[in-house]
Amino acid sequence: MQKNWVTISEAVGLTKKSEPTIRRFVSEHKKDPKAVKKEIGKYYINIILLGKYYTIITPNQNTNQTTSHDTEAKHKKEAMQIAYNSEITKAKDEHIKAKDKQIELLIQNQNQKSFAWIWLTIGFVILIIALGIITYYLFTGYKAELINNQESKIIDISSNHQNEVKILKDQLIDTKKTYTVLIKEIKETNNKLTDSQSKTIDNKEKEIERLQKELDKINLKDSTDTDKT
Repeated sequence: MQKNWVTISEAVGLTKKSEPTIRRFVSEHKKDPKAVKKEIGKYYINIILLGKYYTIITPNQNTNQTTSHDTEAKHKKEAMQIAYNSEITKAKDEHIKAKDKQIELLIQNQNQKSFAWIWLTIGFVILIIALGIITYYLFTGYKAELINNQESKIIDISSNHQNEVKILKDQLIDTKKTYTVLIKEIKETNNKLTDSQSKTIDNKEKEIERLQKELDKINLKDSTDTDKT
């Protein structure tokens, strides 16, 4: 057998095509003795004619193709690794951004809570001040009302006391006048008085003196109460 002829299995190895594809080629060209021949039950294919239909890969080309394929696979693997690392980095960045956003939200919530406590404290202080002012004015008004009531009572008592003192003074003065007139009449009508009459006159004079002292006390007390008022 010459080198230009190869078996079906060899053709499969040289062209990297499937065996059914090569057998179909044989079936199509078996009537052409320059393309296909049969010896001892085996078909042989002209490699030159086969090369017109399919790319023939020599052992060196196969090695180079394998090397190129390995290099390409390596590059693809590296590219996939780079893409994977990029996705991992991107996912980490997204995770970090999400964490930063959560931290920012927590800080904002904390600041809002702090401001809420500040406003609550300010409102509480304002409420205490308002209650204090209201209580002060209520107490002041109540105190003023009590003072006015007490002053009114004092005025009423003082007025009643003055009326009573005036009435008592008038009564004492009338009694004194009556006793004085009575004594004068007794002395004028009787030049000589009996002992009993003298004693009666003395008693009346003493009563007049007592009444005068009572009047002086009442006048003094009245003057003192007036000064106090």
